[in-house]
Order: sequence, then structure tokens, then C-alpha cells
Amino acid sequence: MVIDVNLLARQGKELEDFSFDLLINQDLVLAPETELVNGKIQGTIYLEDKIYVKGIITFIVKGACSRCLEPANELVEVDFDEVFSQRPVDDEYGYKSGKVDLTEMVNDKILSNQPSVLLCNENCKGLCPKCGCNLNLGGCSCEK
Repeated sequence: MVIDVNLLARQGKELEDFSFDLLINQDLVLAPETELVNGKIQGTIYLEDKIYVKGIITFIVKGACSRCLEPANELVEVDFDEVFSQRPVDDEYGYKSGKVDLTEMVNDKILSNQPSVLLCNENCKGLCPKCGCNLNLGGCSCEK
């Protein structure tokens, strides 16, 4: 996920669209028994006095539903608008040798935007606290 801004400048471009498929490092996964798959980053890079990068990161979180333990998938979409500079200050990311590496920014966004609860669907009824029956498949015979 490296963009050569020197090459863009030599080509006379002040902006360029980009798209990368992400091989997500599974060390970024925060919840046990969960994996992150099918990552993608798309955006535009703007060359000015600093480098401005704007776009969207998408990935799927796969794991067990927090309520019923059935398989669950959630699409996560993260908008970003970041600044890269050769001498970064505050919330800026750094770049060197005319190459912007998006890896650190992408990892930060993935870490801070994973769902805290994974559900198979918003209306999941979960498991009966007495017998463990999946209430999405019907009622159980426990006394209420």
C-alpha cells in the first residue's frame, strides 16, 4: 500500500485515485474466535504542501454471534481523511523518500473501528439462559 508521490509529481498530477486489496494482519483482531477478511482501501491522494489522503476502508468481521453463537458476518466501512507530511505534527502520519505508505493509517483505522459486539442480525433473540436453546429457532420448554 505504497504510493510514489515523486512519480505523481513528475507526471504533473496533483491528485490520483487508488485502490488496494488488503491482506489484514490477524494480530489486529480484538475479539477471540474472530477474523477480519476481504479488506479493501479506495481513495484519492492530493499533492499539495502536504499529502492529503481521503477515502474508505472496508472489511468483513467474521465470528460467532454474541447472543446465539451462530456464525455472523459484519461489513465494516471506515471513512478516512488524513494528512501525511515529511515532518509530521499532531495527528499527521509521516512519509519518507517520496513514498506514502498507508499501512500504519490502515491498521489504526481497523483497530479503532472493529465492532465490540458481533450479531448474526439485529433482532437476534439469543440463547435461553436456563436450557441454552437458540430462541431464534423457536421457543423452549423452560418456565418463564
